[in-house]
Amino acid sequence: MIVTVKQCGRKITVDVSESDCPFYTCFSPHKYQHRTYNKTEGSMTSTDNYFSCSHRNDHGCPAKKLKRKGCLK
Repeated sequence: MIVTVKQCGRKITVDVSESDCPFYTCFSPHKYQHRTYNKTEGSMTSTDNYFSCSHRNDHGCPAKKLKRKGCLK
């Protein structure tokens, strides 16, 4: 599911598991970074062009989600 949130003064679209994700403490939008090794150039890094929740990507969504206190920054 794609949601739109405001980050650093601009709107971004983030791939999340449910529409209420921006209101949970585990929500952390990031661009995923890939590292590969090329024999001729050595270590290379590439970044996806879209945002997704890094907590969901790395650890999965928690069983018990906690709501944020206050507003999103």
